[in-house]
Amino acid sequence: MKKETGKRVQNYIETIIQRAISDELRGKANPAIWKNNLATNYEHLENIASKEHRAIHWAELPKFIKAVNKLDKPTGSRPDAQCMIFMILTVSRPQEAILADWKEIDLETKVWHQPKGKYKSKKLDWDIPLCPTAIKILKAQPSYAKQRGRIFSTLNGGEFYSAALSSMPDTLGFDAVAHGFRSTFRTWGQDQTKSKTDITQKYSEEALELSMKHVETAATRAAYARSQLLEPRTIIIGDYEK
Repeated sequence: MKKETGKRVQNYIETIIQRAISDELRGKANPAIWKNNLATNYEHLENIASKEHRAIHWAELPKFIKAVNKLDKPTGSRPDAQCMIFMILTVSRPQEAILADWKEIDLETKVWHQPKGKYKSKKLDWDIPLCPTAIKILKAQPSYAKQRGRIFSTLNGGEFYSAALSSMPDTLGFDAVAHGFRSTFRTWGQDQTKSKTDITQKYSEEALELSMKHVETAATRAAYARSQLLEPRTIIIGDYEK
């Protein structure tokens, strides 16, 4: 089992047991909690698995974004830098951001419509909310004038190689790869629900998972059927932007 899948399973079980505790169906101890519990026996497995997609902690994200923006000086000289930030703010995979097309963008509703058959969604159409900064990045691209074709391109109009994004964190001195920022988002979401009980409902497990386009569990498949929980995901992404 991959680390990402294993972590989702652990989070899901922890949520179920926590609900049972809240409903007074069992005692207070939650055996599925990771910190100071499962981590005691399985920490070595997490360290090994973490080599798959290195990621920074979400507390470092503002520092990283600042470094990326500094890289793009003068503004527009490094379109890969803007593509990187767009990828982070949409919780998308590197290749999805690289291949994003203007015909998929609805600036009026502030939604990125990913069609089935493209990206990783072979069977599902998928909507991704666009926060104000993501919209600003889109409008700053040279391709915005015509709003046709690929959104992000090299200065000579070519397509980015995946390595253009994947190697950027290391180049800037951060121990991470581009794909790892999805884990950064997931950790952020999990920490919010643990530290602020009043927003647990707002940051539901289903909404967080669907923000990452994870639909393979029964719960997220059901949530997907309910309009993909686009409204709560929009709130989550808006908070993440801050």
